[in-house]
Amino acid sequence: MRLFVIIRINTWQRLGSVFLLSFQTQPFCEKTVKLKTLIQRFYLKNYDGENWTSLAKIKGSGNSIFPRSYAFTDKQIETEISYYRLKQVDFDLSYEYSPIIYVLNSPTGFLASPIKPNPAENEIFFQIKTPVSGKVNYRFINETSRVAKSGTYNYGSGISDITLPLDELKSGFYLLELDFGNTAQKIFRKVVKL
Repeated sequence: MRLFVIIRINTWQRLGSVFLLSFQTQPFCEKTVKLKTLIQRFYLKNYDGENWTSLAKIKGSGNSIFPRSYAFTDKQIETEISYYRLKQVDFDLSYEYSPIIYVLNSPTGFLASPIKPNPAENEIFFQIKTPVSGKVNYRFINETSRVAKSGTYNYGSGISDITLPLDELKSGFYLLELDFGNTAQKIFRKVVKL
């Protein structure tokens, strides 16, 4: 299955200033990302884990009193998580960066977002995206390959928010294993406990 991300940008202009109304991504079965906004031009940038690289240059519609929409399809999805941001450039060459957004990509439909905060003191937060409801068994595996903490979390289909307490863990490095049971899907994340 091919993956794409649709990127959409929506903007609105008032009194010579352009306002970013929305900047969104949406995974598409064959994967696409959506963008929304208004200005002279946009540079869509993709983050590969080390660097931001230009993905597209999108010409803006210039002056307008009406909201404008733009779209771009990223057909080069190579990672489980794709990060995007916009560089909005005005006619006077001043620019602003949008907030960073991400989209979860997976041909199997089972994904986990980055852990936040990481390092963490009391608890961690992340999202999972699944095609079905079920239970995920989680294990925190310490540096000596022993299970330091484990449990089960019920989730619904689609995107679920998960918060896990870290109070029982000692300071150190852990591997968080998410096991989706009967689906044979496992996801791993590094966690640092302060």
